[in-house]
Amino acid sequence: MGQPPFVCRASGEGLQDGRTYYRADGETREPTSSEWDQLMARGARQSAAPVELNVAVVGHVVAIAVDEKRTLEEFIEKTRTRLIKALPAADARQTPSTSRADTMGFAGDMAMMLDQLSTSSLMATQPEKRTEADYLSQIDSWEADFRNAWPHAVDLFVSYSLPPNEISVTNETRTYLHDVEVRLHLEGLVTTLEPEYATEEGPGWRDLKLPSPPRKWGPTKRDMTSGLGIQRDWGSLVIPSNFPPRSFPPSRTAWTNGGSVDVAVGVGDLRPEAAFESDDQESILVIRGGISATLHGTWSATARGYNDVFRGEIEVEVSEPMVLTDLLRAFLEL
Repeated sequence: MGQPPFVCRASGEGLQDGRTYYRADGETREPTSSEWDQLMARGARQSAAPVELNVAVVGHVVAIAVDEKRTLEEFIEKTRTRLIKALPAADARQTPSTSRADTMGFAGDMAMMLDQLSTSSLMATQPEKRTEADYLSQIDSWEADFRNAWPHAVDLFVSYSLPPNEISVTNETRTYLHDVEVRLHLEGLVTTLEPEYATEEGPGWRDLKLPSPPRKWGPTKRDMTSGLGIQRDWGSLVIPSNFPPRSFPPSRTAWTNGGSVDVAVGVGDLRPEAAFESDDQESILVIRGGISATLHGTWSATARGYNDVFRGEIEVEVSEPMVLTDLLRAFLEL
């Protein structure tokens, strides 16, 4: 492509200087008009400049593992034991209580009233209203909910703990590429998690969306200060109305989970021998189960001006297994 017709430059047997000849089947002759059109079209065409891209995953892909027996099972067992031990003994439940007012008559009533009006007793005690059956049912329901929430809580813990991954695309040639788009497919048991950000103290109980255990058996204290004009400091809970919203640049990557991971990257224009690296902070690549391996991937790319799809393969190393057991035990205060 791109070669014009070649003119004969010497006369000879059957050839004349300055003319153009066409090699057909079994003969050499001057071209017909349609053959001239083909020769001129061939000369007008230009072969596309070569395209060579290097696609890579930036950051570590981590295999995560958790000892469920020393985290999930131990926490549930200890919590159930603590809650059930709070139930009163059988003989205590059957013994009628004798209040201070019963033994002291009217004087006792007055004394208790004065106590309740004192500064130290603005929190009134209310007796336990749940039955033991209700209490035990709450514990069972909490355990079921906690088990269901645990896998997602582990993922959230990782999302608060690991840095995100990005995608890099390098133009290995001296050709200016326009409007480049890359699609990457990572095979295997890899999955993507959305990064989360916590305070310096790390994620809290609500951040991991774990259900709290039921209130421990026993009387409760009702706050009697509401409506008495007592001021409290709620300033730490107030977000100023003029707090500026955070603005993020448009995302250039789209991550999809489907048993494996697919990534679409809008690279845009790519200068010769230049590199592009996404900076969206949208995904953390992990492998559950603590299996250390190498991920295999394939990629395809398109660029404006090229009526073709360019393809390649990628190998991504997986870091050594990250065992979260001790970290989660500390989080659960085991």
